[in-house]
Amino acid sequence: MNFGKRYSNITVIMAMLHGVIIGIAAIAVIGLVLVSGNDKALVKSPNEEIPASGPKSTTEEKEPSEMIDPLTLYAKQHGVFTTSASAATFMSAEPSLATAAIIQAGGQYYVWSAVGMTESEITTTTQDDAFTKEFAVSTSGCEVIGAEIFREVLQSDTIEKIKLSVGQENDEKAQGFNKQITAITAFTDDLSVIRLHLLSQYTYSQDCAKISF
Repeated sequence: MNFGKRYSNITVIMAMLHGVIIGIAAIAVIGLVLVSGNDKALVKSPNEEIPASGPKSTTEEKEPSEMIDPLTLYAKQHGVFTTSASAATFMSAEPSLATAAIIQAGGQYYVWSAVGMTESEITTTTQDDAFTKEFAVSTSGCEVIGAEIFREVLQSDTIEKIKLSVGQENDEKAQGFNKQITAITAFTDDLSVIRLHLLSQYTYSQDCAKISF
């Protein structure tokens, strides 16, 4: 074709120049887009958490349950033995110890006949060859029966309060504890004996209450 007949040289040159400018502009725009994308990636990357060993767990760790402070009580002690059999033999030979119980603590077996909230609750005489022993009991390991309810019962100063405490718990974990309360209160209404046999049951047999001296 003979472009010279239809277009002047200036028109052709201007068209070529216009094409060059458009090409340069297009390259510049593409370059700006790429640079902008890289900048965003650099800004975002420091905030991303990279797991050190495997994927991040979606389960939140539970806070450890609050520990219950040990409760200070007082016992009327008659003897201490290295085996439960020797403690039982000692009790069977003493008619006055008919309501006594064996308490396991620190690998030894203690024969107690009463547990009080205060030292004045425990009476001893020279004739019964007993003495008052202060101790601490932790019920934190008794969640299976209700640690707080167990503690409330040990601190109760009336039978009515004991029955009210256990009556508030109707779940499965408290049923066994309620049966123990019913069985003990069926043969005695002495609070010091009730506390004693509950401690014996849950330190010696159930091994949840922990006694320290």
